[in-house]
Amino acid sequence: MFITKKNLKDWKLWYKLSISLLIIGFLLQGFIRGMINIGDSVYKIDGEEFKKWAIYIKDINNNKPGEFVGYDYQGYIINYFSFFTIQSNILVAIWFLVSFFNHNREGQVKFLSRTITLCVVTYITITGLIFNGMLLPQVLLTENDLVLTPIWWIDQMVLHTVVPIATIAYYLFLMKQELNFSFKEFIKKDFLVMCIYPIIYLIFSLIRGELIYRSVGSNALLASKKGAYPYFFLEIHNNQVSGLSGIVWMFIAIIAIISIIIGLGSLYLFIASKINNYKGEITNEESEK
Repeated sequence: MFITKKNLKDWKLWYKLSISLLIIGFLLQGFIRGMINIGDSVYKIDGEEFKKWAIYIKDINNNKPGEFVGYDYQGYIINYFSFFTIQSNILVAIWFLVSFFNHNREGQVKFLSRTITLCVVTYITITGLIFNGMLLPQVLLTENDLVLTPIWWIDQMVLHTVVPIATIAYYLFLMKQELNFSFKEFIKKDFLVMCIYPIIYLIFSLIRGELIYRSVGSNALLASKKGAYPYFFLEIHNNQVSGLSGIVWMFIAIIAIISIIIGLGSLYLFIASKINNYKGEITNEESEK
């Protein structure tokens, strides 16, 4: 860990700590609040209301839950951490913390390397784009004002908008790095590595969703209500999701995410390399004076 007295006067050091603490704070309060209010999450089947995380003596009785006996806290915890939003924000928080304790070693420590950093920045960008471009419009059409509370809006905007913008801004304009852009090198060196986590996430989500789907008698509606899949575009057993089948939505999402990884990954590298070269020219001119 390399924090010197000189570093303590650098506002960028505190920027990194502030972003990481902001993320940790919002994730913790969201998790704890969900645990405390676990009974508030409900769904309806044939007009009858049921608690999402309730445990029933009979999971299915004519496609309806049976007698209530308690809450599935384990299921809630697994579900909470199954969201790409949560995982990508955790990655950003860890990255900024590692960078905070290695303030002068960005690009030298493995977790702060070019490829890993590009992965983290791209993942959190995907979080922001997918939420604001695909999920938020659907939520606004389907949810009511009781769900879309001020606290909900603050949580969503911080994790899906503020954190992505803050991370992108730091990477492009503030991070100490030496970059030379080459699209061929990006595909060869970075792209495949950047695809590893999304592929693992997709496989995990589909396997988890399938297990929940089977556990509720292969009922797609009940599986959806029980949180089998974290996002609507992964509901492969649902034949009607916003006018398309779940499988079609899944392939649309896969194509979109691959395009985002290639497009934004290369764009970020290009912009960062240009800014880095510009900073280098200014430094050289000042040294010559």
